[in-house]
Amino acid sequence: MTPTGSQLDLALNGKGFFVANSPSGPVFTRDGSFRSSKKGELETLDGYTVQGADGKPILLDNSKAVEISPDGMLRQGGQDVARIAIVDFQDPTTLAKRGNNYFRLDVSTVQPMPATNAQVEQGKLEAANFQPSESAVRLVNVMRQFETLQKAMSIGVEMNKRAVEEVARVTQ
Repeated sequence: MTPTGSQLDLALNGKGFFVANSPSGPVFTRDGSFRSSKKGELETLDGYTVQGADGKPILLDNSKAVEISPDGMLRQGGQDVARIAIVDFQDPTTLAKRGNNYFRLDVSTVQPMPATNAQVEQGKLEAANFQPSESAVRLVNVMRQFETLQKAMSIGVEMNKRAVEEVARVTQ
C-alpha cells in the first residue's frame, strides 16, 4: 500500500473489487484512484461512476471532507453518505481483462457477491508487489548464472568426449 494523502484514493486490503459503471455495463477494478465529478459523483479517473452498495452512483458534497471507514462507509460532516460496493467472485477466471485497470464478467450467469474480507484503506493506493528495477537486476543475475552453468555443462560434455576418445585409443 502506497500512501498518497488524497482522501479519495482507496486501497483494498484483501480479496475484492470496486464496482464502476461504464457505458458498456459494470466493470470491476482494484484501482482506487477516485475523484469527485463536478456533479459530485464519485468516479474513476476514466469518468466511470463508482457504485454504492445499493447499486446507485455515490453522490458527495464537494465542499466537505470525506471520511471512509474500513468497511467502505463514506461519511461527510458526521453523516453516513453511502457504502461503496466491494464485490468478489467465487471463480475469478470468469473475469476478462478490459483496458488497463478494469475487468468485466466473461460469463453472464455469474453474479458478484459482497466481499467479506476486504478492508478499505483511505489515502492509499495499491501498488504492484514488485519493483521493476529490482526485477531487472535479478533477471540479469539469473541470465549470468544460466550462462555460467551452460558453459560448465559444455565443458563437461567436452571432457566426456575426450575421455571416450582416449579410452578408445588405448584399447585398440
